[in-house]
Amino acid sequence: MSKARTHLLRFNAAISKRIRGVAAKIIVGSIVLLISEKSVSADSTAVLRKKNIAFVTFGGKENFGSVNYERVFFMGNTVNWSFALGIQPFQPSRKLAFPLSVNAFTKGRLHHLELDLTATFFMDKFHPYTNGWQEDFNKQLYLTPFICYRLQGNQGLILKTGLGPQILFDPPSNDVLAVRTKILQPSFFGSVGMRF
Repeated sequence: MSKARTHLLRFNAAISKRIRGVAAKIIVGSIVLLISEKSVSADSTAVLRKKNIAFVTFGGKENFGSVNYERVFFMGNTVNWSFALGIQPFQPSRKLAFPLSVNAFTKGRLHHLELDLTATFFMDKFHPYTNGWQEDFNKQLYLTPFICYRLQGNQGLILKTGLGPQILFDPPSNDVLAVRTKILQPSFFGSVGMRF
């Protein structure tokens, strides 16, 4: 057997031994993590177990309601982060909106301060600059930073309210790069939801 082949076989054996060692450490570490999570989550205040939220919001664009889904994607020592997406089905053949938001709310047992940044993509067949209904959709973006209060305890019910200024980005249908911006009156909303 040549020296090169002997070295290659030793090298493969060493790599295999290391891979088995790393795999064993990952398995043991995962088991320890699962056991520690089970013992921590026995205390109901330590871990937010239900990270999905379905809620209905009233207010916002044209003071209509929206149906939304929220997911808590990061839980820190003092702040939790979530994202939400929804739909405002005004009259789907004439008006439609999709609110998307990123939310940061404080940890606590019941009362939470929350900051939201919401972008609402709004489509309407009414074109305000040509004063009339058209066949194509007039597309607008409403960007709203909200300061909110969230009531969320250990049970599934969540209540939330917020207030913030609206910034309108309105590109004309014939030239989307000529965006008109306008600061509108503050928007107010209220939400009722359930965690699952």
